[in-house]
Amino acid sequence: MRRDLRVCCIGLLTAATGVYAAPVGDYAYGYPLTIAPGASAYIVDLPADAYAWARLNAGLADIVVADADGRGVPFGRYTDAPPSPKPVEFSARLLPVPVTAEGAEGARIQRNANGDIVIDPGKAAASAKPSEWLIDAKRSITLDTLLFAPQSVDASISMNVEGSDDLQHWDRLATDMPVVTLKRGDDTVDERSLRIGGEPARYFRIRITQGEAPWTDGDAAASTVKITGEVLDTGGTEDERRQWADGVVTTPVPVASKTGGVDYDYRLPAALPVDSVRVTLDSDDSVARFDVHSIAEDGLAEALGELSVTKGGADAKPVVTFEPKRRLVIRLHSSVALRKPPKLAAGWVPDRFVFLPEGKAPYRLLAGSYMARRPDYPVTDAITSLRTANGEDWKPAVATIGPRQDAAGPSALEAPKVPYDWTKPLLWVVLIGGAALVAGMAVSLLRKPRDTTP
Repeated sequence: MRRDLRVCCIGLLTAATGVYAAPVGDYAYGYPLTIAPGASAYIVDLPADAYAWARLNAGLADIVVADADGRGVPFGRYTDAPPSPKPVEFSARLLPVPVTAEGAEGARIQRNANGDIVIDPGKAAASAKPSEWLIDAKRSITLDTLLFAPQSVDASISMNVEGSDDLQHWDRLATDMPVVTLKRGDDTVDERSLRIGGEPARYFRIRITQGEAPWTDGDAAASTVKITGEVLDTGGTEDERRQWADGVVTTPVPVASKTGGVDYDYRLPAALPVDSVRVTLDSDDSVARFDVHSIAEDGLAEALGELSVTKGGADAKPVVTFEPKRRLVIRLHSSVALRKPPKLAAGWVPDRFVFLPEGKAPYRLLAGSYMARRPDYPVTDAITSLRTANGEDWKPAVATIGPRQDAAGPSALEAPKVPYDWTKPLLWVVLIGGAALVAGMAVSLLRKPRDTTP
C-alpha cells in the first residue's frame, strides 16, 4: 500500500513538472546525501555555507537535489504537521512582587537569557505584604486550572488571573475568582481550584482584589500552585535546530553615526535566515544599550529591536528576536562609544527542505547558480498525501549531509558570457560600403565630360 502510494505521488510530481535535468555544470557546489533506503521522503536542512553560494535574489530557488545521473528529483520546502495539543500537569512556585515604598520606582521585572523571571525589588516597603504573584510555566500553555496548596489558616480571597508571553503585555484570563478555605469543626469549606481557560501564555500573574493571601514567601509548600493545561506538541524541533553564528566586527573603531552616537557593524559567515541576536560586553565595559539594525546590500537599515546589557546582571546576555530573514550585516548602535566592541552572535534556524527519491542513488544537494532555478514541484501536496496515508505522527526520514564538493565551482555564480553580436558591425559595414558606392558613382558622373555635339 505505502509503496503504491509513493509511486503514485512520484508519478504525479513527474507528470506535473516533466523530466527535469539538473546539470552539475549549472551549480557551484554539491553536498553528498546519505539516506536510509526505502523511505518515501527525506528531510534536508541546509548547511550554513550553502547560504554563501545561494543568491539572495533567487529565494533559495537555486538549490536542488539531483540523482546519480544529474537529474533533478521532486524537491521543495518542508512544513511540519500542525502541532497537536497534549495535557500537562506540574507544580510551580508563586513568585511575590514586592510592594514598593510610596513615591519610589516600582519593582523591575524582566527575563534572563533562559526566559526565567528575574525580580529587582527596588525600594520595597518595609512591612507591606504583596498582593501580586507571578508564575513561570517554562513554556507556553493553555491554562485549564490552578490548584492552590492547602493552607494552615482560614482565608477568603478573590483574584484576577492574567497571562503574558513577555512580562510586558498582559491579557485578562479570569476576574474576581474566589479561593476559600474555612475550618469550623466538622464543617469545612475547601475551594482552592480555579478554572481559567483563555489564550496560551508562558507567564501568569495573580492579583488579589479582595482579602489577604494566606501564603507567605517563607513557606515553600504553601507558596506553590498545581497547574493543569495543554501544550502544543511541536517536538521542540526549532529550538533543537537553532544555531548561533558569531559576527565578525568590521568596525573595530566605532563609526560615528549620522544620528548621533556610534555604530558597530558585524558581518556573518553568510546571509543566514537570522531571527535573533544576543550581545555580550567586553570585560572592560559594564553596561550598554543598543539599537539593533540589519544592513542590506544597498546600505538601507532595517530596525530589528533594542536591548540593554549589564555585565554580571540578569541581562548579561540579552536576546532580541524578530522575523527570520536572510541577513549578512548586523549593526549595533550605541549612544556612547564603548571601550571595546561587544561580541555579537546571530541565532538562526536552517531552512528545511524535503525531497522524494527518484532515479538512482546516491543523491546530491546542489547549491548556487546564476541562471538555473528549481521547478515548482507540488511537494506540499505529496507530503500531505503521505501524511494522510501514514498517520499524523509520520515524518520523512532525515538525510545526512556530507562535506562540500566542487561542482562547476565559482564560475556557476557568474553571469554567462554573451557571444559577440556580429550583426551590428556587419550592418554598419554594409551601410558604409553602400554609401561609399553611391558617393563613388556620383563623383564618376560629375567628372564625366559633357557631350557638346549639336
